[in-house]
Amino acid sequence: MDSKDTKIIIHKLESMETRIGAIENLQGIHNAHLKSHMKRTENVEEALLPIKDHVNQMKGAGKLLGVLAVIGSIATAVLVILNGGS
Repeated sequence: MDSKDTKIIIHKLESMETRIGAIENLQGIHNAHLKSHMKRTENVEEALLPIKDHVNQMKGAGKLLGVLAVIGSIATAVLVILNGGS
């Protein structure tokens, strides 16, 4: 191998090293963005907890109203039957 080939190989290696450095730099930037995004996501999830709790409470209240309606309907039917069907 002559010095011309060696220079070409060294030049290509230096180019690859430069590109790898740029990729590593970009990866560092992406990691910082990802950390920031994860923190924002955590904050939003924490802010939504009271809303989730409220939704669950309303589901429970809806079920309670449904059960009370069924009990009221049964009680009314029993009273109608006991009073002679009128």
